[in-house]
Amino acid sequence: MRVGDGRRAGPGQSEGRRSSGAVDQQARWAVVLATSAGDDHEAICQAILARIVQQFPQLQGCYIAPVGQGSAVLYGRFQGPREPEAGETLKWIKSIQVNGVPVFPTAMLSRHKRQAEPPRANDLRTLRARYPQVEPLYTLQVAAWSDFDGESLQVDSLRTQAEAYTRELRLKGYEAYYYHDVDSDTSVVTIGAFDDRAYDPRSMLVSPDVQLLMNQFPAHKVNGEELLVLVNPRNPDGPRRPQSCRLVLVP
Repeated sequence: MRVGDGRRAGPGQSEGRRSSGAVDQQARWAVVLATSAGDDHEAICQAILARIVQQFPQLQGCYIAPVGQGSAVLYGRFQGPREPEAGETLKWIKSIQVNGVPVFPTAMLSRHKRQAEPPRANDLRTLRARYPQVEPLYTLQVAAWSDFDGESLQVDSLRTQAEAYTRELRLKGYEAYYYHDVDSDTSVVTIGAFDDRAYDPRSMLVSPDVQLLMNQFPAHKVNGEELLVLVNPRNPDGPRRPQSCRLVLVP
């Protein structure tokens, strides 16, 4: 049974060797100078940052960002690890020495998290807020946008397309939502809200109302197009079919 009914009720610049005032929201890569995963990881990194800036004024542009289960002191903002300035900056930082001893011998390029924005209208997180006690809470994923090769597509463009498709579905009467995964830079579009009766793990069958919605959306779209998958994964030369839409858990 559904909880809802599936339809609406009504580097800037890269910093490199210099500090930059603008922050490029696409630039998710940086040189890691130090990390901390303790209980006071952010405070520890703040202290480390202060010491680094005091001793090495040329690293005035370093900053702190969440990494994994802790925090890290980072320098530079780059689109990806293959950006020329990223490699040059890493090499430069590793060359910094005191009395002939490298100061940052373990420095490396790493991708850090993007800070999630507050939920807006049609954001999937608002659905969880409406049904905080429903567990599990499912929704049907009908489309996804992601930069699979890590180079060609801009995150903001992916988000814009997902939100546009959400609005398009809502104009057609569907209870559509978008969700931006800040860690994977993937944006998905889903429809409806369903409780634990939507899927039987023993029979692996979905409920009639979910199946009805899946019949209306027989193909899961990836970057705006149908994704063809093998009918038999063991036969790579065999026929293909459109990837099906699927139930996903609401975060």
